[in-house]
Amino acid sequence: MANVLNPEQTRALIAALGDAHRRVAAIYPGDRLDRQPVHTVYGGAQLFTHDIAQKLGRGAQRALEEYGDLLGGAGAAGILGFDLEDLGALFTGETAVYVSPGSPEPAVTLVTQVEDEAAALQSVEALVGLAGEELPIAYEAFDGLLAVSSSQEELDALRGDGPRLDQDDAFEEALDAAGMPDETTGFAYVDVQGIVPLFLGLGTPLGAEAEAPSEYLEPLGGVVLWGSNAGDVQRFTVFLGID
Repeated sequence: MANVLNPEQTRALIAALGDAHRRVAAIYPGDRLDRQPVHTVYGGAQLFTHDIAQKLGRGAQRALEEYGDLLGGAGAAGILGFDLEDLGALFTGETAVYVSPGSPEPAVTLVTQVEDEAAALQSVEALVGLAGEELPIAYEAFDGLLAVSSSQEELDALRGDGPRLDQDDAFEEALDAAGMPDETTGFAYVDVQGIVPLFLGLGTPLGAEAEAPSEYLEPLGGVVLWGSNAGDVQRFTVFLGID
């Protein structure tokens, strides 16, 4: 079959498209360069079928089975310096994540139950080493717990006599009002009056005073969300306290 377009015509078309692409890129620059996917797969539309996700998943599984030792597979030191199985073992126990006020940014803390404190610390140290020494992360293991936080003050409070959620009156009142059962598949609690100023402060210039919450938010109390199993059915319940 004869070509419809000759090279001279295609060069002109590509040049015109290039100018259009540059104008679009100037208006819509896209995602920030410092936050990109770990791996992006490109393929033509003719490759997109109903089972493409399964095919890619099977390919990834084969690659992991064949080269997993290079990434820290069982019995090998690996490039990462830790076993992937050990990393997964960090989150087999009960785990909590919470956000608390901090300066200049809120502090994010993760606490999880671990059986081997030394092994847990070794895995976290290897991860932090991969991320770089400038990563603002503090971590400790104590009393069968691994705590990782963006604030050393939060870890000091956990180990010492700092404020605890299970000792907070507003938290206990919210749970009682919501009627949350003792056993759940997981739960979350949000102190609305505490978190609204927290997020308002994120958009406030450093040194400036955050905007006061709207009067419409004043009656709102705590938000409690939990999951529960009923046979093969997974249920989620959300409760919002309003004064």
